[in-house]
Amino acid sequence: MFARKKVPGAFILTSGFLFILPTFADAPSEKYHVAYRDISTEVLQNTIGILTINPGAKKGTSLRIYLRQADRFVPDSLLKVLETTPISNFGYHNPEGTSKIENYRYPIIEMIGRHARIVYDPVKNLSAWIDLDEMEKDFFTTVTLLNALNESLPYYVDIFCFTESSRRKIYKSPAKGAEYFIAAKSDRRYGLLKVMEIGEGFVKVGNPRFNSESFELEGVDPIGWMRIRDDQGRLTFWINDADGC
Repeated sequence: MFARKKVPGAFILTSGFLFILPTFADAPSEKYHVAYRDISTEVLQNTIGILTINPGAKKGTSLRIYLRQADRFVPDSLLKVLETTPISNFGYHNPEGTSKIENYRYPIIEMIGRHARIVYDPVKNLSAWIDLDEMEKDFFTTVTLLNALNESLPYYVDIFCFTESSRRKIYKSPAKGAEYFIAAKSDRRYGLLKVMEIGEGFVKVGNPRFNSESFELEGVDPIGWMRIRDDQGRLTFWINDADGC
C-alpha cells in the first residue's frame, strides 16, 4: 500500500528555517534557497505543482526555454540551471558553493499538455515555458501536481517552510470550521510527514512508521488535515526528501 523507503534511524529536524539536517554531516539533505518572506506572493498563489529535475548520468546543465505564441510553443533560448533559483534542492551541500545540480525543485504555475511554465526566480517572479519531453533528454524529471496528491507521493511534505510563525493548524476533518490543534516546528513529530489523501482544499498528512531494525517504511499514522492554501491563496507546504541510505 505504501512505498517502502529507508531513512536513518536518527534523522532529525533542526529548529532553523533553511536546513533539514540528517544524521551525518556529509549525508544529502534538503536545502532551501529562498526564505518565505522573500518569495513573491504571486508565485505561491499561482503554484499548481512542483517540478523536480536531476541531471544524473544524463549530465544536463541548461533548460530550453519556449515562447508561447497563440497555440504554439516556439524555441527561444537556453537557461543555465545554475543561474536559476529553485525553491529548494535535495543533495550534497559540502563543500559550500558546490556547482553540482541535484534535485532542483521549481514551482509550476501553468501546464498545457507536456509544456510547463516554471518559476525560475521566485523572488523576482520570473517564469518560462519548458517542454517536459525534451527535458527528459538531459534530466530525470518528476512533476508533482497539487490536485493529484495521494499516498504514492515519494516525497515528504514540509508544512512549516511557508510560515513565519513555525506553527500550522491541523484539522480533524477537511473543513475550515472543523476542530484543530496547532503543530509546532519545534516538535520533531511533524518534521517528516507523508501525504495520505487529498480533500477539497485540504491534504491529509501522517507520521511515517518505520521498522525499528530495517528502517523501512511500514505505514503512515494519520495526524489530520491541513489546508493546501491560506486565506490569501498562497501555497502552505513544499515537498522535500530525506536520506534513504
